[in-house]
Amino acid sequence: MSTLKVRHRIIAVVSEAPKPGDLVCWRDPLTIDSERVSRFAAASGDFNPLHLDDAFARRAGQPAAIAHGMCTLSVTVEHVLGALAGPVELRELALRMPRPMPVGAAIEIEAAIAEALADGVLVEVRADGPGGRVIDGWIRAEHGR
Repeated sequence: MSTLKVRHRIIAVVSEAPKPGDLVCWRDPLTIDSERVSRFAAASGDFNPLHLDDAFARRAGQPAAIAHGMCTLSVTVEHVLGALAGPVELRELALRMPRPMPVGAAIEIEAAIAEALADGVLVEVRADGPGGRVIDGWIRAEHGR
């Protein structure tokens, strides 16, 4: 299990007058395919065969190659921020990756407003893969300037 807390900037969009409980996205399916994983490996320099080679991953006890945790996380964050309406800046996130995500499998992303802040929103995020929860936690986004 990995936990990540990052502060950095991404431009996306936030809704007008959000309220706690408002859905941002509900079980939106996305596939983390081998092409995306290969591009992530090239960008990150992480060519661990666990992420790129099904046979190697099976020998390591996985059902297939698994996506990099940060690849799964970035797909999730990008989707959630893109589902909001209006310009925002990602200010903070705390997301847990409790289990690996198989390459080629669909991830279902759910997000809801947890709290409306004076300068943005706190969004509760969950994503499930074929084996259950692969991402959970929160994202804090501020209104863009």
